[in-house]
Amino acid sequence: MLKRWDLRKNLSEPEWKVIDHKTKKRKADNKDSDIYLNGFLIPQKRVQTGFAHYINPCLGQLSASGKSQFLSKFQRYANMNMY
Repeated sequence: MLKRWDLRKNLSEPEWKVIDHKTKKRKADNKDSDIYLNGFLIPQKRVQTGFAHYINPCLGQLSASGKSQFLSKFQRYANMNMY
């Protein structure tokens, strides 16, 4: 039925990568981003799931506490090795 109306339910990996790039660029400019598919707003939870699945697949497999621990350790490591 969706094909008949030329609508889709999901986004492809290249589309998620473009969305990630554009949202990061807008965030750097202190702008918020809403993502739409077929004219409908994609809920923020689904956007985060798409990023976890396609952009950071290893982080998508971690629990919420595991992600925060990994990110805090990564940030500490990155800060130590900046200079």
